[in-house]
Amino acid sequence: MKVLIDDGLSSMKQLTGIGQVAVNLHKHLQSYCSSTIANYSFLSPFPRKMRRLLYLPLANRFSIYQNYDVVHFLNFYVPFVRIPAKKVVTIHDLCMFRFPETLPNWYLHYSINSVKIGIKRADRIIVVSNAIREDLLELFPEAERKTEVCYNGIRDIFFSTKTEEQTLAQFQLDSYSYFLFVGVLQTRKGIDILLNAFIQAKRTKKISSETKLVIVGKKGYGFNKVEHLISYENAIIRFPFLSDEQIVALMKFAKAFVFPSRYEGFGMPIIESMTQQTPIIASDIPPTLELDNLHNRNIFLFESENVNDLVEKISYVEMNQKSIRQNLEYGDMAIHSFDAVALDHYNVYQKVCGA
Repeated sequence: MKVLIDDGLSSMKQLTGIGQVAVNLHKHLQSYCSSTIANYSFLSPFPRKMRRLLYLPLANRFSIYQNYDVVHFLNFYVPFVRIPAKKVVTIHDLCMFRFPETLPNWYLHYSINSVKIGIKRADRIIVVSNAIREDLLELFPEAERKTEVCYNGIRDIFFSTKTEEQTLAQFQLDSYSYFLFVGVLQTRKGIDILLNAFIQAKRTKKISSETKLVIVGKKGYGFNKVEHLISYENAIIRFPFLSDEQIVALMKFAKAFVFPSRYEGFGMPIIESMTQQTPIIASDIPPTLELDNLHNRNIFLFESENVNDLVEKISYVEMNQKSIRQNLEYGDMAIHSFDAVALDHYNVYQKVCGA
C-alpha cells in the first residue's frame, strides 16, 4: 500500500502540532506500508496568508501522476482532484463552529469552509477523540458511516529521555518550584484564565511566594490582551520556544502541568505530561474527561472558565505535592506511542481500500 500524507503546510519551517503528527505518522507507518509526505517547500518564500491561498488550488496536484492508494489530508482541507486514490481527512477539532470568537476572521472562514468540503469529499474521516466524534456527528450526522477515531500520538522523545534535576539550571529554576503550561498562548487555550488564577493565588497567599509559573509557547490570537500580566512580580516566566528535551525536563520537575483550555480536540500536552509522571490540573472539557477516564482518573479537574476553582486546585496540588506524586498511576501510555497510532491509521487505510 502507498500512502501520501498531506499536512497542509504544517511541517513547513517550525513544526506545528499537526506538522509533528505528520512527520511522526510518516516515520512509523514505514513498518506497515510505504508513505510519503507532500512537499510544498516551493511555497516557503511567500507570507503565511499567501501560502495558504496558493495551497488551495495546488494541493496535491502532483499526486495525480503518482500511484497512491490513499491520500491522507491532515489539516481539514480536501481538494477536488480526480485520482483513483482514496481520500482520508483528519479533523482535529471543531473550534471554528464551537468557539469562533477565539479565531482570527480570515482563518475562521477558511477553516469552516475546509471542514465542510472535507466532510463531503473524503472517503473516510478520522477524528482524534470520541468527544470530537460526538461533536462532529451532532453538526454533521451524515458523516457517521465514514468516521473513525484514531488518537494522537506521543513522540518517542517523551518515552526515551532520561532527565536529571540539574538540567533545570539552564532555566534558573529549582525542581518542583513552578507550575507549567505548554501550548500556543491564545484565548482558546485559556491562557487568560491561567494567568489570572496564578496571580490571584499569589495575592491571596494560596501558594508560596517563591512559586513561579512557566509558560512555553508562541503568541496566539488574543494574547495581546493579557500579555501585560506576564511581568507580575517576576513570578511568571515565558519561553517562546524550547526544544523537546527542554520541555521534557520542565514537565518532569513541575509542581503540576496546568491545561486550562476552553476547547480541545484531544489535548496532546496532557498525555505528554503523563509520560513524566507529572500531576495535571485541567479544565473539565469533554476530551480531557475522556483522557482522565482512560488513565485512572488522576487529573485534577476544575470547572472550565472558573478562575476561583482553578486557584483552589493549584493551592491543593502545591500543599499535597508529596502524597499526590506517590499515588499517581496513569496506566499504560504505550497506547499513545506512534507505533500504536500508526497501526490504527493503517487499519483505517485498509478499511477504506476495501481490504
